[in-house]
Amino acid sequence: MRGYDRGVPSFDAGAEVLYGLCEAASVGFVRLAGNSKSAISVMPSTLSNKLHELEIRVAYQETDGQRRVHHGNYLNYFERGRVEMLRSAGVSYKHLEDSGLMLVVAEMSIKYHAAAEFDDLLQLQTRVVEIRKVRMRHQYIIRRDGDLIVEAESVIACIDREGRPSRIPADLLTTFE
Repeated sequence: MRGYDRGVPSFDAGAEVLYGLCEAASVGFVRLAGNSKSAISVMPSTLSNKLHELEIRVAYQETDGQRRVHHGNYLNYFERGRVEMLRSAGVSYKHLEDSGLMLVVAEMSIKYHAAAEFDDLLQLQTRVVEIRKVRMRHQYIIRRDGDLIVEAESVIACIDREGRPSRIPADLLTTFE
């Protein structure tokens, strides 16, 4: 392990798995609200003890001229982690938006520790660390073969169609409390 790993939050590897998805590059089924099922194509993903794990293969178009992941693409990885975390918990972000609510990024803090490169297989861990009436805070850790690449934190706010703060739905609050 590199020296930057000291002081980095460590997620509980022994937490109980609530939902499991699919094998790499195959189609899995996720239970959504109302017990309906939806087919998705993702890398392996699990949600356990408010921790979601997702594997991401770095695509060529996500890299710069040195074949390293462009720093802005990590924001996309974090959003994928949040959306897949919701899906794994049985919450459809699409249905949330259809109901007139949106979860928007209010704050983002990122620390880059090492470079990820084209074709790397990354492990993204997303965790809800705080949830309140109108906002929630997430922590993210991206590793490659156990080595820390990036750590980040975000504050996500719930707003209505007019952009006004709105309460996070009760079922979402109880899912991540």
